[in-house]
Amino acid sequence: MARTKAKTAAVGQTMEVVVIPAVAEIPKPPKDKKTDGVSDEAWKLNAMVLNDKIKADLASGESAQLSLCRGFGSMNDGVKPSLRLYKALGFKTFDWYCESLNVALSTGHMYVTIGKLLALLPYNDNDLLTIGISSLREIARLVKKDNKYAERIAFLCNGRIDGSLTLAAVAQAVTFTLGASAGKSGGTQVDMTGDDNADETPTAPVEPWRADIQSLLDSATSFADFGKAFRAFAKTYKTPADEAMAA
Repeated sequence: MARTKAKTAAVGQTMEVVVIPAVAEIPKPPKDKKTDGVSDEAWKLNAMVLNDKIKADLASGESAQLSLCRGFGSMNDGVKPSLRLYKALGFKTFDWYCESLNVALSTGHMYVTIGKLLALLPYNDNDLLTIGISSLREIARLVKKDNKYAERIAFLCNGRIDGSLTLAAVAQAVTFTLGASAGKSGGTQVDMTGDDNADETPTAPVEPWRADIQSLLDSATSFADFGKAFRAFAKTYKTPADEAMAA
């Protein structure tokens, strides 16, 4: 430590003043901007391991569809878009990754959508296989960030597991739910131009099954009550084609 001499103005005495040098800050290691703090080696290794698993599942065919959904979902995931695992393999987009595996783009994106749903469901693989990939694809359309359809997702999954709902009934329920939500959120636009001929615009006819389900919703006293009524409706529902064949 450096020592200096100084006189005090009050008494004129000389005394030593100890000057303590400033402590230098220890430099922090630079943050890896590319991986946002995640080890670059681990990021690439995870991608390579997952890629090998996906290739093995593709070779297994139908028996590995659930695993494929989880795998493609993880490959397209990341803490941010720039950290999605397919980028660690050198692919600029997820579509390019699908093409490298000779997987149709629609199929790859379907796997991702179902993979997001599987991450939310508490069922084991046997139950998921009972629900079926086709039903899971329909139900996955209800997956939202705010999880607003959690009860309906559970209802549809349980209905497939216990056999009370057909694939057609699931598809209709999902379409109706999304259609009703769009209507509540302003999906239907109102003509504010004051055109006198506005009433002449033809409107699409309401399909009978939509009116039937709306009636069930209107008369239901609870979601459980609606579920019971909907299961009964789904068992007896016949499409126009079915009725034509019966006639």
